[in-house]
Amino acid sequence: YWLDQPKQAGFKTVARLRSPESGLQMQVETDCSCLQFYGGEYFDGSIIGKSGLGYSELAGLCFECQGHPDAFDGDLSKGNILASPENPHSSKIIHTFSEI
Repeated sequence: YWLDQPKQAGFKTVARLRSPESGLQMQVETDCSCLQFYGGEYFDGSIIGKSGLGYSELAGLCFECQGHPDAFDGDLSKGNILASPENPHSSKIIHTFSEI
């Protein structure tokens, strides 16, 4: 997901996940310009997790904060995510877990 123009909007909440069943919430805040979501659709039980159980399809999810993929091609309108000694790169991501 393209969140905003790089670094212009600053630090912002980009995702919030709630479970009314457990009463838990996870919030993701970042200054990154993109958020990639992975829903575990390719889990097939071969990865073993807690209690020796395999992760089946849709058994997990991931929010990955990152720069825009086109930024590697020199399109500076999407931000510059290539790091060098002259151009260090940094970003901030906070995951907050709480009860709802």
